[in-house]
Amino acid sequence: MTATRQDALKNAIGFITQLEATSATLQGLKEGQGLNLVEWGWVQPRIMDLLGAATDLCQAKVYDRTWLAGCSAPFYAAITGLWQRYAGAVDEVDATLKAEFAALMVNAVEVLGLPAETYDYGLLGLTPDLDRSIVDEAILRHLPAKGMSIQGKHNQNESDEVLHQRQTEHLVQRLAEAKALAPLMEVIDTMGLLHASAPAKWQDAALFESAIKMFTNPVALGDAQRSKVETFFRTIWPVVDTHDFSGGSINEFINMAKSGLVPEAETLIVRTLPHFSALYSSNAITLLPAIERYTTLRMAPLIAKIAEAYNNGENDREALQAIMGYQLLTAEPTIQENLLQFSYDGHFKIIAQIVANERHEKFDPTEFKVNETHLNDLLAEFIAQRPNAINQMADDPYLGPIVRTLPCYYVHKLETDLGL
Repeated sequence: MTATRQDALKNAIGFITQLEATSATLQGLKEGQGLNLVEWGWVQPRIMDLLGAATDLCQAKVYDRTWLAGCSAPFYAAITGLWQRYAGAVDEVDATLKAEFAALMVNAVEVLGLPAETYDYGLLGLTPDLDRSIVDEAILRHLPAKGMSIQGKHNQNESDEVLHQRQTEHLVQRLAEAKALAPLMEVIDTMGLLHASAPAKWQDAALFESAIKMFTNPVALGDAQRSKVETFFRTIWPVVDTHDFSGGSINEFINMAKSGLVPEAETLIVRTLPHFSALYSSNAITLLPAIERYTTLRMAPLIAKIAEAYNNGENDREALQAIMGYQLLTAEPTIQENLLQFSYDGHFKIIAQIVANERHEKFDPTEFKVNETHLNDLLAEFIAQRPNAINQMADDPYLGPIVRTLPCYYVHKLETDLGL
């Protein structure tokens, strides 16, 4: 081995040792007393020394940023974990500490590069400069590097293409959550460009699934941004098999409509709703009322099909939640006699859950309110079909006060008192 190669190897080993020591220090601080201005003043020079060593390796032109990025995942995991612990423990983040931390992370990204899994570490959203550095790194190095595939997405042994899709989904979602819309639009532009240049490598369904993550929540888009997103999805969806998104993205489609892309959302919703898996992939109770509220689509024709599925014992709980949610949370006349053939006395509890709004998929009471007239009619219909449930319903803390005012309850009570 030549002296030059020996020196390069020695320097690389020294850098790795320094990287491991710095990462261990950060991890220990995270697990110990945490971060504050005093600790930051002590740890910041160590990180700067590490970045200086990395710069020396690059300038020697023996090791490049790709190698550095591959080595740096433990460092990023430790330092961002330390920051997240600090930010979660204080009522208000110290502005000076935040600015210095973000500036140092910009420097780290420029020197070390960025391992793809860093998208999960919570760096996005701290400052615009840091968002820009991360997105530049993604666009220049990560996005073009691999293709995308949804094949085997749920298998443990995922291909590089599937992992790349997951990383891109995280990037898009986190940029949207951080309201970093300018860099987000650059990512969308890049995905469209890569798809156009190598459509076989960049599978349409995988691109679609990655991009739709921007609507995990509603997004406040400007006119130009909305136009850009419209163009992207209109380009992608005609060649995406409906089966590829047979319900899993229904919440994102609704949020797309909330974000002003109503025609695009309607196209996707219409293609998705025939797959009843949409009932599993959302809050079934508010699914249909939300679609009616934020689009021009009417859900009444679909109710009969969902009711048929419930009556045939298919998807029974989710189907019942969807129908009852639609019946109770909309203003249009929705209660149809014998539409549902209630199969269990205990299914009245779904009505109670909607009234109580205590399910884990709670709905916003300012967005949806229980229609009292529909509630009375639905309870009467349920009791007519499942009379043996009336006493349980009368004892329910949420339904009891209503049930005990219904004419059918007085008839039942009179018959019971008379021994009939």
